[in-house]
Amino acid sequence: MRIRPAASTMTSLALLTRHVVGFRVSSGVRIRSPATPSSSPSSARRMRSTGEMGRSATNPPARGPERERQDAFDFETPIDRSNTGSLKLDAYGGRDVIPLWVADMDLKTSPAIIDAVKKRADHGIFGYSFPTEGVKTAVMNYYKDMHGVDVGDKSWLFFTPGTIQSMHAACMMLPETASVMVMTPSYPPFFKSPKNTGRGLVLVPADRAGGRWTLDWNGMEEAMRKHPETALLMLCNPYNPVGRVFTEEELLRVGDFCERHDLTIVSDEIHSDLILDEGVRHISMLALDNGRFASRTILLNAPSKTYNVPGLGCSYAIIPDKKLRVGFERAAAGWIGLNSPLGYVGCEAAYTEGEPWRQALLEHLRGNRAALYAFMEEKLPELRMDPMEATYLAWVDVTKLGWKSPALEFERAGVGLTDGKGFLGEGYVRINFACPREMLMEGLRRMEQAVIKEYREKQDDVL
Repeated sequence: MRIRPAASTMTSLALLTRHVVGFRVSSGVRIRSPATPSSSPSSARRMRSTGEMGRSATNPPARGPERERQDAFDFETPIDRSNTGSLKLDAYGGRDVIPLWVADMDLKTSPAIIDAVKKRADHGIFGYSFPTEGVKTAVMNYYKDMHGVDVGDKSWLFFTPGTIQSMHAACMMLPETASVMVMTPSYPPFFKSPKNTGRGLVLVPADRAGGRWTLDWNGMEEAMRKHPETALLMLCNPYNPVGRVFTEEELLRVGDFCERHDLTIVSDEIHSDLILDEGVRHISMLALDNGRFASRTILLNAPSKTYNVPGLGCSYAIIPDKKLRVGFERAAAGWIGLNSPLGYVGCEAAYTEGEPWRQALLEHLRGNRAALYAFMEEKLPELRMDPMEATYLAWVDVTKLGWKSPALEFERAGVGLTDGKGFLGEGYVRINFACPREMLMEGLRRMEQAVIKEYREKQDDVL
């Protein structure tokens, strides 16, 4: 691997609730039963499996373990986020806009995390803090149980406030003349971290063949011929924003490609515990082919997306190779500081006590995804949504509408979405459906009204 160190007033939820609470799914919408997730790679701990069959909230099962588990946590009562500095709400300056955009949930996190943070807060001192032995052990055990990765030593762990900082540090490890390969569409920091650190950026559009996103293998080879200085590949698995979980065959091809071209792999696996589909299993790059590619992999993860704790600011890198670890540490020195002690506590609680909550969350997300599928099919046929296997972020093709700024058009109708332009996905929007069901349905109804007013009626006028 060619690595060397280089020299305002917010929206009140009372307002939101007037538009959300009390509404029902539009008449005639069919809610499909969502699929089952896959089982965990570890059979030693039953509660660390990825769950059993999810069911639509409109057709609840008889009382049983699954329903009791979901009922133990409240995912339907709106949470008042006003006066909390919420990025998700503040973006709209107090206007009547339902926020279904940035990737944090409008769902209260696990009580185990809340209790652990409160207990640590009661200590009363919030000084500079190293990662505790407890959080290190929790991450190591979690990866072994959940993903079949044996983190051989605690020295493999490097904690940072967020995965974005880790992406920048990984780029800074490279020679200043090196480039980074990124697939499009992708999470915007994948593009920004090479640019911000003065490295080259090589973009390879993903292949959407037959309604299923995958990597363009020929395009990747062609990119290497044109940019032989490329030294690092950034991989997002599960793939944000399209919701794919790459198969073992696909990941082996990625690993083979990186071996042949001597590339380091940054594997962002932050959505790996949000698998929604039956028969789909996340395979960590570190576990692939008995760890064959571990010596060239920097794995990034955090509890933030799965457990809705991005504000606690605790992520980590797992780096088995000593040379890569040294390079990463040098690149991070002086500008990536220590995490909040509350972040360490939250991470440890999530990974040791948060599994019942995660299981209930997955059931809720499957129900929301089913409602989203049904609404798109029956009420918004102009929009196209490919099947998604993971995450709570739906990638929706709106090119048929012909709108220059689709997110802005939907915002004018009172629903806030993420525009695909920032992901280099022109003509798409991303919908965050990790919220109470009625909040999602009202957002979708507002999307429908935007399409009726700004597309269908205008089409009728032309005809």
